[in-house]
Amino acid sequence: SGSATYSSDIPSLSIPSGEVLEVRKSSDQSITSNNVLQNDSQLVLTVATSSNYIIDGAIFAVSTSGTPDIKIGFDVPPGVTMDLSFLSGSEGNFREAALLETDGAASAVIPITANKVTVIQVKGTISTTSSGGGNVRLLWSQGTSNGTATTVKTGSYLRADEI
Repeated sequence: SGSATYSSDIPSLSIPSGEVLEVRKSSDQSITSNNVLQNDSQLVLTVATSSNYIIDGAIFAVSTSGTPDIKIGFDVPPGVTMDLSFLSGSEGNFREAALLETDGAASAVIPITANKVTVIQVKGTISTTSSGGGNVRLLWSQGTSNGTATTVKTGSYLRADEI
């Protein structure tokens, strides 16, 4: 009475002991005149074999022009099943949403409003097999090849919670 109860005080409630993987972009990365998916320089997670993860992330994309936009995808090791979705928006307006299930496949073009940050929220799951551990990496490019850069901003992140 009057004292706090913690989850560890409740016998039937267990705290997940799975691994938590996190990576945060420490610098901006820009792509100019290229609409072919390429590796992000920092947003990569190394997942274990025979494991399941809940994925969460935010990609902050910007351009000084509305023309180049952005496409995303994920590179996963062989034997990994991915069910990742994304939802994007800018200035309170919904832009694009889809499910990404194929290794290396590009999303539809995600619109970027000139000089406004577009937030691309990533959610879903990844399951690995006994031979399927390794790197899960964000891939991205311009939606339309353009001389004006598309930039993924510092602070973008990916997180995986083993379940």
